[in-house]
Amino acid sequence: MIYLGTIGRMVGLKCPSVQRVESPSRYAFSTTLGGRMKAQLLPVGDRVWDLAFGDVTTADQVSVLADFADGAWGAGPFWFISSEAPVTNLLTPAAASGDADAAILYGVQGGPWDTPEGLFARSVLYPDSPSYVYWRVNVPVLSGRRVTGSAIVQGAGGVLRLAWYDAAGAHLSNSNSGTASGSDPQRVTVTALPPSSAAFVRLGVSASVVRVARPQVTWTDGPVAWSEGRGCPSAVVVRGQRSLVLTDHEGRTQTLESVGFTIQEVS
Repeated sequence: MIYLGTIGRMVGLKCPSVQRVESPSRYAFSTTLGGRMKAQLLPVGDRVWDLAFGDVTTADQVSVLADFADGAWGAGPFWFISSEAPVTNLLTPAAASGDADAAILYGVQGGPWDTPEGLFARSVLYPDSPSYVYWRVNVPVLSGRRVTGSAIVQGAGGVLRLAWYDAAGAHLSNSNSGTASGSDPQRVTVTALPPSSAAFVRLGVSASVVRVARPQVTWTDGPVAWSEGRGCPSAVVVRGQRSLVLTDHEGRTQTLESVGFTIQEVS
């Protein structure tokens, strides 16, 4: 399935038969009069998802998505959870990659870090922090769906935390991992079922952690292989194309269409 909505009101939708995501180029190219190619670095652009639902789609299967496109659920923007995000990484790309400025409270950029899981381009350092620090992503949760948080941490006694909140932003409770053993870099994980009234979760680490990389939040029953962030907290739905495939008015009344929608990330 894919999901659209706001914190506390995520709507499950039919999984598309084709999902294509496009990330804008980070460079603008120009050619000088002398024939040399120049590149200008651009800010990170917004992603675009093209969703296709095949040639045998009936109106009822995409009616809720059409409601989002037509404004029935409001103007947005909305949280968009693509089909693979729940089992890869629900954090945003910035948070998952270790961008300290965009992704985490109280952290500073730590640069590359060679860990048992490989050499990472970014890490986050904590020279001074309160008891726990949290990534700046309120990840939606579903009732009865387990959540797993993980990260590579350094710091004896380090703890990873899932902090649960209701739709109004009131803190409900915490679920903590076991403590890291020793001071070597290691992956720590925590899996828990959200409280009944939980609407979102925040991933955090304890103050005893001095360095962290590769954070991850998934709707899974345990840790999975790390992936870059796939979460999108701010998107709008654009109606794409609808092509008639078949309309039968004889033995029965049925209309089949080829339907596509575009999800546009907005800043």
